Amino acid sequence: MIDGVSKERILNLTDREKRWLDNIKKAVLACDRAFLNGEKRDRCFPELCNAIDTAKTLERSLRGEDTSPIKNKARFLEFFGGVSPDDGGYRSGDVVDSRNGKNVRFTIGELVYAIRCMCHENENLDADDRPDYHILLNWTGPFLHQHHFVSQFENERIEVNAELLLDFVRGRVAGFVTKIDSYIAFAESGCINISCAPPLGSIRPGENFVYANQE
Repeated sequence: MIDGVSKERILNLTDREKRWLDNIKKAVLACDRAFLNGEKRDRCFPELCNAIDTAKTLERSLRGEDTSPIKNKARFLEFFGGVSPDDGGYRSGDVVDSRNGKNVRFTIGELVYAIRCMCHENENLDADDRPDYHILLNWTGPFLHQHHFVSQFENERIEVNAELLLDFVRGRVAGFVTKIDSYIAFAESGCINISCAPPLGSIRPGENFVYANQE
């Protein structure tokens, strides 16, 4: 299930936690609709990063931990998870932070958090527009490494395979939502459907994912 959360706790969400869960679903649906409507460059990452911000708060609430907006980066990375560089996970080479001139390196989670911060500031990271930033989102290719999140590493900038990373981030959020909905549905009716790759538009506010997507 969710680390540190009992079965009974999942079945007894507070009204506030139910609103948080619904808000996560709203953000995922908004991301999916943006992708389908050709607005992925402008809206997909902002919506999913909002979903992660809310999901990390919900997860901490379920564990009985502090949900105040302190240590936001650490808590974002805690929720996002992933394999650490010490265990073979990704770590970028050095790049120069365009805002302060310092050398920085990134894990995948740190890349997503950096993108999240720039999205919150309404900054443009589209590689086609060549913004002055050290992380760029490449939506069109060509990619030197088709199946890698980081497609290029040139001129002290990181170019991210935007659609591949978007799918990965969506999967992290979707997995969290479908775990909660599946546990509730299983307790109520014996149904279960945990998925990190649910079809676009299949996670919707006001619905339990399992019941809404029964075959």
